[in-house]
Order: sequence, then C-alpha cells, then structure tokens
Amino acid sequence: MKRSFLFFIFIFLSIFSFSDIYYYKSNKVGVPIYEISFTRFSDFEYVISYEVKDNSTVKTLFKNGKEVNRVERVYESPSSFVETEYISGIIQAASTYSNNLLTREDIFFEGVLAEYREYRYRNDNLEKKLTKSPEGELLYTTNYLRGKNGRLVRVTNVYPDGKNTYSLYKFLNSELKTQIHEYDRYSFQYSYYLGKLKSFEERQDGELVFRREKLKDEIADVEEVDFLNDRTLKKIYDKENKLIKEITTFENGKIEVDYKYSDNNIIEKSIRSSARKELYLYEYDGDVLSKSSEYINDILIKTISYDSNDNYVETIYRGNKPFIKVYFEDNIEVKNELVFNKQDFEEDSIDKNEETEEIEKEELEKIEVEGNFEG
Repeated sequence: MKRSFLFFIFIFLSIFSFSDIYYYKSNKVGVPIYEISFTRFSDFEYVISYEVKDNSTVKTLFKNGKEVNRVERVYESPSSFVETEYISGIIQAASTYSNNLLTREDIFFEGVLAEYREYRYRNDNLEKKLTKSPEGELLYTTNYLRGKNGRLVRVTNVYPDGKNTYSLYKFLNSELKTQIHEYDRYSFQYSYYLGKLKSFEERQDGELVFRREKLKDEIADVEEVDFLNDRTLKKIYDKENKLIKEITTFENGKIEVDYKYSDNNIIEKSIRSSARKELYLYEYDGDVLSKSSEYINDILIKTISYDSNDNYVETIYRGNKPFIKVYFEDNIEVKNELVFNKQDFEEDSIDKNEETEEIEKEELEKIEVEGNFEG
C-alpha cells in the first residue's frame, strides 16, 4: 500500500513539473545555428543543449561531446535570478540580478571565491561598484560619472591607499571621439573617427613611447604607422584587409617586408635590407600548408615538408643541394641524416664564395648533428 502511494506521488509531481531539452548546432562561441535532434548530437563539433525547468534553465556548450561551458539560471521572478557560469565543470562566476540589474557578482579562481563585487544604481544607471575580498575587505571602489544625457564620461577606481586610476570618454554630439585611460605611470589614448579607431598612443611618465595611426593613400585601403622610440613601423593593407607590406625605418636604414597571397593563403614573403635579402615560399594542399622554402641572398637554405602541423621534415641545403634531413614528430626531433653527395660538394667547393659559406655556417649552427661526417 505504501509503495502504491509513493508511486502515485511520483506521477503527480511529474505532471506538474517539467523539463524540456532542446539541442542546436552551434559555433565555438556558443551561438546556436539551428535546432537538431538528440540523435544528431555526435554529428557536429559544437552543440548546445538548452534545458528548461519550471524555475530554472541550463545552457551547455559541448565540443565533440565534452562539456566546454555551462550557464545555469535559477529564477525568483522573470526579472530576478541568479546566473552561474562554469567552464569545463569548474565554477567561474555567480551573478545576482534584481529587476534585470546586476547587483552582485562573485568571481572564482580555480573553483575558489577570489573576490566579489556589489553594484549600486541611480535611475537604473550604474553609479558605483564595490570590489571586496572573500572576507569582505574593500579592495577598491569604482565610480561612474555620467553627463546630463546619461552618457558615461568618466570611470574612476579609488583604492584604500589613496591611489586612483581613471578612464575618460569624450564625445562630439553622440559620437565617441576619445578614450583616455591612466594607470599609475602609464596612460593610453584611443582616438576615433566615424566610429572607427583612428590612432592609439601610449605614454609613460607623460612621455610618448608608442603611437599608431591608421591612414589612407592611393595604393592601399589602410595604413598603420607605429612610432616606438627610434623605430617607425608602417603597415599597408589592401582593400580586403590583407597585410601586403611592412616598412621598418631605423636611424641608419630600413627593412621592407612584402607579402603575396593566393586566395587567403600567403604564398610568398620577402624581407629586404641593405645587407641581406630573404625569401620564403609557401605551398598548400587546399588550405593546408604542405611545404615551405627559405632563401637567403638567392641561395636555397632550407625546405620544410609537412605531414601535419606537428610532423614534418626539414632539409638543410649547401650550395643549393640537399645536405642534412631532420625529422620531427609532435614538434620533437626524432632523427637526422646526411643526404649529400660528396663528389658534388668537392666540385662545388672551388666556386664557393665567402658570403655563401657564412650563410651556410649560420644555418648549420642551428642544428646539432650526431655521428661522423666522413664520407
């Protein structure tokens, strides 16, 4: 009789509580693409499950069947809830919302509470954030200052020792023009034009140490110019935002780097200075790199043939002829062997010049070869 009564209670609760699970094909950042059935769970690299219960939801991102990220929400009302996030099953943060406003945020490190943040509002606009240790000690206070139109214009972090850091936002009409961030001895300034980043400056103790500008000219869609101490780096991009040229200018010279593409793959990279010329050629199997070749001053120095990203064979050349092969598995050298023809090198040695020998010496010093080299 008792068992029958318990069975009745179980059926009754099952009727008045529910749990539906929906599955979606996803991308790696957890955005659902389209709904799928559970039977197709293993057909896709990324899948999201979305479980709906009577007062909670659970959204889980899987990669190849393994949980990557999980977000759980427990509702007190439609606008008040606690949201907890896990990565690989380890808690990262727990956030409390009231009337859809974040009021408390607990931050975890390796599953242990590291700090928590309390949020204060005025007219639904964030006015203050208190960051505290797990024991409740105040670490710093963040104040948010807004203009008459409610737009954020200044953020200040106030520390108990009296040190402050701040961020300043400047607008023209409704368009953001400048951001300035100051931290101790450093300041960073971002300038915008028509909503796009135009320039960036970094200062230390008030002195400019780095600046980047984005420009336009006749040959390229975008240029970036970096100024760092006595060096200027200019980057030129085409209209598809591919880097096609870099020019680094020093006090006593410059280095130019050119890139050529086939579709989206780099097939040629050349580096030129007054003393040296380097050329790198790349071959592909579809979009997968299969071979690369390195030339210095028009002399073939090295080729790399790839079986995969971690397994490949390096061939070192002397006098444009194969000399040593080095085999790698999982990026670890497993074998090397001499492949040169002694007669070829005896004939070529007559014509070798000092520049060629110096280049070959530099490359061979990079590799340790065991064994006797005598023919």
